[in-house]
Amino acid sequence: MLRITFHQQLRRERQRRGWSQEDLAALIGSDKKTVQRWETGDGLPRPALLRKLCEVLEKSPEELGLIEQPRTQWGAKPAPVHFFGRTQELQTLRQWFAECRLIAVCGLGGIGKTTLVARLVEQVEAEIEYGYWCSLRSAPPLSQVLKDWLLFFSNQQLSAPPSSVEEQLSLLMELLRQSRCLLVLDNFDALLQSGQRAGAYRPEYEVYGRLLERLGSEAHQSVILVTSREKLREVERLKGQSSPVRSLTLQGLSGEAGRAILEEKGVSGSAEEVASLLRRYGGNPLALRLVAETIRELFAGQIAAFLAENQAAFGDIREVLEEQLRRLAPREHEVLSWLAIEQEAVTLEELRADLLRPEAQRELIETLDSLRRRSLIEVHEQGQFTLQPVIMEYIQDELVRRACQDCLQETFLTWEQFAFVKAQARTYVRESQVRMLLAPLAEMVCSELGQTALKERLQRALERERQARYPHGGYLAGNVLQLLIYLQWDLREFDFSRLTIRQAYLQRARLQEVNFAFARFVATVFQSTLTNVLASAFRPDGQRLAVGTASGEIRLYDGDCEHLLQQLEGHTDGVWALAFTHDGRRLVSGSDDRTLRLWDLESGRCLSVLEGHTNRVRALALSPDDRLLVSGSDDQTLRLWDLDTGQCLRTLEGHQGRIWAVALSADGQWLASGDGAGTLRIWQLPGWEQPLHMLQGHRDQVRSLAFGAAGTLLASGSDDGTVRLWEVTSGAERAILRGHANRVWTVAFSPDGQWLASGSEDTTVRLWRTQTGEQVATLAGHTHGVRTVSFHPASRRPWLVSGGDDQTICLWDWAKRHVLTRLHGYTRRIRSLAFDPVGRWLAAAYEGEGIAIWDWSSGHLSRLLHKSRHEPLSLAFSPDGQWLASGGQDEVIWLWSMPDGQAQRQFVGHRDWVHSLAFSPDGHWLASGSEDEIVRLWDLASGQMVHELRAGCWIRALAFRPGDEGGRCLLVSGGDDTLLRLWDVNSGSCVRTLTGHSRPVRALAFSPDGRLLASGAEDSQVLLWEIEGEARPQRLQGHRGRVRCLAFSGDGQWLASSGDDLRLCLWQRNGRLHHVLRSGHEYMVRALGFAPAKAGSLLASGGNEGEIRLWEAATGRLERILSLPRPYEGMNIEGVQGLSALEKQALLALGAVEGARSETTPS
Repeated sequence: MLRITFHQQLRRERQRRGWSQEDLAALIGSDKKTVQRWETGDGLPRPALLRKLCEVLEKSPEELGLIEQPRTQWGAKPAPVHFFGRTQELQTLRQWFAECRLIAVCGLGGIGKTTLVARLVEQVEAEIEYGYWCSLRSAPPLSQVLKDWLLFFSNQQLSAPPSSVEEQLSLLMELLRQSRCLLVLDNFDALLQSGQRAGAYRPEYEVYGRLLERLGSEAHQSVILVTSREKLREVERLKGQSSPVRSLTLQGLSGEAGRAILEEKGVSGSAEEVASLLRRYGGNPLALRLVAETIRELFAGQIAAFLAENQAAFGDIREVLEEQLRRLAPREHEVLSWLAIEQEAVTLEELRADLLRPEAQRELIETLDSLRRRSLIEVHEQGQFTLQPVIMEYIQDELVRRACQDCLQETFLTWEQFAFVKAQARTYVRESQVRMLLAPLAEMVCSELGQTALKERLQRALERERQARYPHGGYLAGNVLQLLIYLQWDLREFDFSRLTIRQAYLQRARLQEVNFAFARFVATVFQSTLTNVLASAFRPDGQRLAVGTASGEIRLYDGDCEHLLQQLEGHTDGVWALAFTHDGRRLVSGSDDRTLRLWDLESGRCLSVLEGHTNRVRALALSPDDRLLVSGSDDQTLRLWDLDTGQCLRTLEGHQGRIWAVALSADGQWLASGDGAGTLRIWQLPGWEQPLHMLQGHRDQVRSLAFGAAGTLLASGSDDGTVRLWEVTSGAERAILRGHANRVWTVAFSPDGQWLASGSEDTTVRLWRTQTGEQVATLAGHTHGVRTVSFHPASRRPWLVSGGDDQTICLWDWAKRHVLTRLHGYTRRIRSLAFDPVGRWLAAAYEGEGIAIWDWSSGHLSRLLHKSRHEPLSLAFSPDGQWLASGGQDEVIWLWSMPDGQAQRQFVGHRDWVHSLAFSPDGHWLASGSEDEIVRLWDLASGQMVHELRAGCWIRALAFRPGDEGGRCLLVSGGDDTLLRLWDVNSGSCVRTLTGHSRPVRALAFSPDGRLLASGAEDSQVLLWEIEGEARPQRLQGHRGRVRCLAFSGDGQWLASSGDDLRLCLWQRNGRLHHVLRSGHEYMVRALGFAPAKAGSLLASGGNEGEIRLWEAATGRLERILSLPRPYEGMNIEGVQGLSALEKQALLALGAVEGARSETTPS
């Protein structure tokens, strides 16, 4: 059970003493506002204030409901090792730690800088409030690591870091002033330019110099420790005996410490011989370990014999490495190279899979043992192998140098034998491989050869590769492909047919018209057709991950999120909820199509469809015995189902809004439900008659619920941006977790209940310690809202999956804050269409692509309009065609000038998605409708909002009556409450309400003369209203699914309608059905629009598959198809091998073709 939370205990202790909040604030040196925040659960005290609080209250942190401990993220800090000597250096650093703010530890590679600093960290950890170890070995951009530091040192309280690096540096300095922090920047020399003057930075890394400058020159109470092989200009300029900036240059080990290393390796000799060996190798610990193995193996452990044979003096660790590597067999070189490519510790099987030669695979164990005895590799307790950083860097440099030489000489042996980038590596490793291997190789070969010569060499190499050196093909073709993508060259000039493409990472690569005919793909990662991710669930054994998408697909991946194994199709709209049965053999899904489905996972067959809800199914939960299924819906009901029979056992009513969330406790005793009114209900089973508790606290919709492992704690996430923790039995609110900057879509507990994850529209995943309510991490890897999070069920794996509106799935190691796997989807669903009323432009809002401006008369794509994080949902042209408005998922409306497509102004005010836009006939007003249940009216001239029209439901459609001018302006809105509301724009009042639909209204359209209003809804009905006449509409029968879009022709003679049934119905003005067209779209038609009257009856329709079809509506003739090029448009995959049926299906959906491309599209 969760102990009494800090905010309750603090209030109790203060009141017991008769103190006001001002009194307590004065005693601890703070202010009333801070104490107020603590007592309302809005944040926790920093360690310094917590210590003062404990002193004043005479209570321990534990007695206040907290555990005081340093917040540390040691990450890449090496594990404790045998430590020889360095007593004086450690003492010096210990003293400087107390006095200084910036300390550099410099010295040759292998001299022991990192080991010494790691030992210091172990000694001073208790004296700091925050500790962070950052390895710079892979040269991460400062912008990447700086955001992590800001989140960490702010105790995850920072919701949105500043955009500029300089502002971020200023914020970092402020945090370092507020708390006693330790920041270790290891391997700083990786940021410096080799071959240049000492301390010179690599291109684009100069900003790190600014970082050091500020860390050393500005006052703060923290300590920054830097290790580097080169002295740093900023440190050298600032250091001094009385300065808070110091630099320690490490020399070689003393005689006793050196002797200890040699004896550990089984090497002995007289004091004079040991001293001579130490002098020769400068006392370098790594050099001594390496040569000790040579002495032991080749010279029977006798130093004297080795010294007599080897007379060369030691200059740099690289000389020792070069000497050692000359002694190695080719198979040992090969394994060392792969370990340098892998960068992280790998298992025997992972390493064996890298090797192509059968003999190298057979001899791998023997090779590793030999390398271990030579001290060239490190062996971890888990049976994993890796390299010491100095050796890794040397091998990587050598690999790049050899690859460049092979290219110059056109042998390409290195390219055949090794993958410079591994497609299936963890995301952060692959990104490092690009920086450390592919990027320097690209720079080197381009510098040596130039583009033309390099292109010719690569083309010849691919041609020779068709006669492969390896029976099953090497890495060359994959490496060439990876290099070309990095260089952003035109891939159509290269022929990849009949080649083995191994370890190529092709997500987000544009491969239009590339020839892969009869190629063989091995361990290659392609783009997927994944759309917005709404739901996720791990199978109880963790071996499968199911995700539900906005397109209605359910995808099953392996537990590592690397391979798509299965695709379940049957739902016709978004899948919001998923749950595996406890034996893992079946899956239950709930969808926007108002149904639940039960799936057999072995066959992929749908076993049953559960129907009964009258609106979208948003949530579901299974009882522990898998017999009872509970579902929650937009129809404001909970339904209880017998999973085996599919029978609805009971319907629970009482919620006052759509039910977004449902959860069952692990013991099946408690049911929780949350709704759009911000209310939670807790039901005790098997009673059901009335909820045991109705919990109020959230100020907005409750989107998600989760029970802790013990079933005594309930977490809720809401549109108010908070996560709240509730005591189940009493219904008491235990804590308010604040940190998100927007609605919280999803919450999930870890298997042991100690951690809580939340995902938000602010694009982040946040991790909380459930016992204290403390935020411990912010995972930033999405570019749009995070809709779902799920913990891996195995506690030994600190894994978490997240998915969202950026068509991305991220698998996280949340303990290390790393993205292990990132799956990018692709969608170009059309959400809205708008014709320029006076010109030739057709605007289309594409999901994932932005806004396309087409010249509808020629079919030419004029331009694409983009705004960061602005996923457009609705479009509208102003009557004069000078402005295009777009409303998006980011809650913002952008105004674009036409025809140049420049973003000129944004309107901010909505607190949810903007689904509908409309300009007034005179162009003075812009109306916007949103899921926040408000219609907002904006004055175009001033940009100010002039009215908020509260409709009380999601607004799906808006339309101004044509012809209205000045003081007489009528606006109609339609939404989820099935009503049509007529608003007087000038007064902002609702003047009339029309009833006729039985389900949410999706579309509205006025005839050009303003006399007729058409409405379309999810009840499959199109209603035709005479706006000045009686309130009884004419019902137009023709659809068999949701009607999503309507449009009147410019002359008012035709009304077009379409939706989920894929039919295009064309109606005459009198309501008579003229004809029904098979639209040719897939899944659903989302948008319709008629061209201006001068174009006759030209009608545009936009579908989920991303095509715009232009029709001559009167005749039903298809005139043209407008389509943005897909990532793999025209890519030839005839006869390819190595692809699963699902992978091949995805490639075809993304534009690939089997054989020579033929033009079948009407022009």
